[in-house]
Amino acid sequence: MKKLLVPLVVLLVIAAMSACNDEETDSQNVQQLYDSIGVYYPTAQAIRINPLDRENLIVVLGDLSLYNAPPEVRQSAATKIGTIAVGLWGKHSYLKKGSLVITRDLRNEKNDPSDGIATPINIDSLRKVMFP
Repeated sequence: MKKLLVPLVVLLVIAAMSACNDEETDSQNVQQLYDSIGVYYPTAQAIRINPLDRENLIVVLGDLSLYNAPPEVRQSAATKIGTIAVGLWGKHSYLKKGSLVITRDLRNEKNDPSDGIATPINIDSLRKVMFP
């Protein structure tokens, strides 16, 4: 029994350290994505980024110009943000899909604003193009 206890404890410590590294990496990637969105979309004032359950990326922007833009412009923004995210998280990330939600509320603090216009971010498709 004691012989099994030491390897088990070692495995648990390694798993815990790995999870901490994943969370640190996610936090760093979220910050870099946040900074990049600010550069590419300077009119965005309320920026929220939430990698839900590490598989779904939700990006919410409070931006009047994107809110009033045609669907093609919003899809282009979703693709641009998705491309940046895939580049940051890399080929072997857990992210599978995402959504860009645009609201006219420049002080938004919610992941699902009542006036939000959601546009899908096709993470898997972008990953296949970027990492063939």
